Amino acid sequence: MVLEEKKVKDICNFYVSDYHLEIMLLPYISKKIEEGEEIVIITEKNLAETLKEVINKTNINEDKRDKIINLGWNKQEKDIKINPNTDIILIGSKKFIEEKMFNIKKQKIENIRLIACYDYNEIKDNMQDIANKYDGVLNTLGIKNLK
Repeated sequence: MVLEEKKVKDICNFYVSDYHLEIMLLPYISKKIEEGEEIVIITEKNLAETLKEVINKTNINEDKRDKIINLGWNKQEKDIKINPNTDIILIGSKKFIEEKMFNIKKQKIENIRLIACYDYNEIKDNMQDIANKYDGVLNTLGIKNLK
């Protein structure tokens, strides 16, 4: 029997607009759905309308589109139950992301990947400092390890 590493992997992402964010996330999310992995989206603002607009311009099949749309692109007011072996995408201000990351990490959930999506316009002067705190960065090509 192989023991899994009980680790939280911290990934960051930087975007300049809601559309840019969604276009970057779609290939990653689509791949995770194909692999049967669980994805949770926790966002500070409602992205449902812009996501529908973006996803309708892609060649993603209808079944996968529905799965992506149903991930929860609306603003959440309360914490969401997170299971082990889940990718959690956090979208919002630096303060929002830090609070959610703290709350998730204190639950000591095994084998999760936290993907913190920062608005470049808010953090542009501290982007390097923020990136240095993460294991990797997510872009349209996938995750690039930083450490």
